[in-house]
Amino acid sequence: MTEVAIRVSRPLEHPMWRRRSNAIELNQERFEGATEPILVADAGGRWSLRCRHGSLPLADASVDRIEIEGVLELVRDDRALYRELGRVLKPGGALRLRVPNAGLTAGFDSLNLYRYLADVIHRGVRIPEVEEVGFRRHISRVDVVKALGDGFEIERRWTTGSGLSELAHFVVLAGLTLPSSNADRYLNVRPSVLRMYRIDRAIPAPGFGFWLWVEARRLV
Repeated sequence: MTEVAIRVSRPLEHPMWRRRSNAIELNQERFEGATEPILVADAGGRWSLRCRHGSLPLADASVDRIEIEGVLELVRDDRALYRELGRVLKPGGALRLRVPNAGLTAGFDSLNLYRYLADVIHRGVRIPEVEEVGFRRHISRVDVVKALGDGFEIERRWTTGSGLSELAHFVVLAGLTLPSSNADRYLNVRPSVLRMYRIDRAIPAPGFGFWLWVEARRLV
């Protein structure tokens, strides 16, 4: 029988930036609804679906393996998404997740730092990644265990990332968007920023890394 594996993520394209100038918020694009969509995709690249995080378009116990990155820390009701992951995963199925770690490097978070700065000076752009909840959550191992509940067994956990890429990202955000409050300038350099993130995420940082990785298994 073929293994069913999926990846859960946020869509990479984010055209809707909200500009702030003189304490007045203006929508550059119409912002649709109170929540952002998430992307559920077959790991083999055969199909992908957009959906709300509280209702995955999959049958109960229909998935063997789930990888989820860049989502749990940004959705409005993260507990609803944890429940959905447990619902669609088969008994014995594997879950691998990555979230920002609630450790020493949490204060380096570029999205949160930039949000605070924009709020204080009433300029800049409101980044769509954090539009749903206003900030990016940082999650501890204990938080993950509680959110998954008794139906999961944690098999492995580790941390990576120095956090230096977050500080560099904050400088880029401030330098490119604050003077003119123009999101397009940042979008032009975003591919380079993403490459910087990928490099930093690969750096082992046991116990204090910016990113927390958890591998768990659904109990029978």
